[in-house]
Amino acid sequence: MVYHSIKCYGSDWGRNITFTHSTTMLSTQITVLLLIYLLSACVSVTGYEPLPCNNKDSAKTPTMRLKLTLLCGYDKYLRPVLHHSNKTEVKLLLGPRIIEFDDMHSSLYMKAWVTMNWNDVHLSWDKLQHDDIGSIMLDTSMIWVPDLSIYNSRQEIELNQEVGSVAIASSGDAYALFTPEMTGHCVPNYVNWPYDIHKCNITLGSKRYMGSIVNFTFFYEDGLIMQFLVPDNEWELIDTSSSRNESRVGPDNDTDTEIMVTLDYQFTLRRHASVYVASYLIPGVVIMILSLGLLWIPSDKVERMAILCTLMIIQSLYLQFLAYKIPTNGDTTPYLVCYYRDCLCLTGLLIVETLVTRSMASWASDPPYLQSIFQFIAGNRVLQYLLISDIDPKNAAKLMEAGNDEGSSLVTTDQTQQWKLLIDIVNRSMFYLLVPVYLLLSLSLLPWNVSVSFN
Repeated sequence: MVYHSIKCYGSDWGRNITFTHSTTMLSTQITVLLLIYLLSACVSVTGYEPLPCNNKDSAKTPTMRLKLTLLCGYDKYLRPVLHHSNKTEVKLLLGPRIIEFDDMHSSLYMKAWVTMNWNDVHLSWDKLQHDDIGSIMLDTSMIWVPDLSIYNSRQEIELNQEVGSVAIASSGDAYALFTPEMTGHCVPNYVNWPYDIHKCNITLGSKRYMGSIVNFTFFYEDGLIMQFLVPDNEWELIDTSSSRNESRVGPDNDTDTEIMVTLDYQFTLRRHASVYVASYLIPGVVIMILSLGLLWIPSDKVERMAILCTLMIIQSLYLQFLAYKIPTNGDTTPYLVCYYRDCLCLTGLLIVETLVTRSMASWASDPPYLQSIFQFIAGNRVLQYLLISDIDPKNAAKLMEAGNDEGSSLVTTDQTQQWKLLIDIVNRSMFYLLVPVYLLLSLSLLPWNVSVSFN
């Protein structure tokens, strides 16, 4: 059996903490952890003591004497007001320097200059009594600093811990300038990739104080200054906005319900798409034109089937690469992926059409519907011009006046040639059918959202 007893004393607390615990050998590790916790508690108790006031006369300079005077009896863990019901007004100014968008985690990275301003009634002095000293620098380990946290960050970040020193004016106004790294939440929208636009938010506020105690407001009108932003090679900042929001904590019908104050900053980013246009969009347009041009090559040519198979392989590889390149954390499918998917399906349709028409070239039968098709086309000037423009219009007129037998002799007398003529008609019909289909697919690649401008 092992016994432990430890006592902690604080000079101004007038109390002691005694702990006695008995364990067996099986609980030795738990006992050690408890002892470490109690030792740290003792250190934190003595850390609450204000600085002593008996060393002001030993100061060598007026600034040192002023510093010791201000910190005499100062408790940095107490809010700097004369009465606990008084509200502390904190003004915030945000100056972004670097803004980047993380595709994989849908988060915003920002490195910014942050300025906080508040009044500390315990840190004011009369300049005439202190050699006309108007300001002094104090470390944040010595004074009270408003706690500032990011509400929507993937990690718990307390920005006030980034503050190194604070400038104090003789009126008690405190100014803190620091450069923290922030992360915010974004709602990804890759539907127009690579012309995608994302809206990201950073929400700042206090986790320890309600709005009735510490009230955060904007320095200047919107609390944003964009003059120090460094342009990014991949992302363009096209819009910014900020708002101060108040939300009730507790029942709405309760008159004592507390108010939580947050400062929301929204940044709208657009991707620089020039490289992606050259890499993904232009090859897609070339594939479309090449697919349509293949319909003017006879089906029995080996080159047509070889090029179609090559196009299918290229489009499949593009789809695989886009799946690797474009993040899959959005709720919509990018139009570019849909474009290559539909083009792949159309290429497969063209391969099937080529195989069928190649087999039709060897057919020798003479079904009666062939002559009906030829006579119908020859009787329509538009269809004749589009599908069998090599037939003489005069012969086409005779074809309409004559019967099926005479008309068929004017068109062709060999059954194999009739099938070849039908193949040409099918190829040209496929061409005129796929032209509007490809045009509709190409419209989805246009940057419809580029009209947003930076304010």
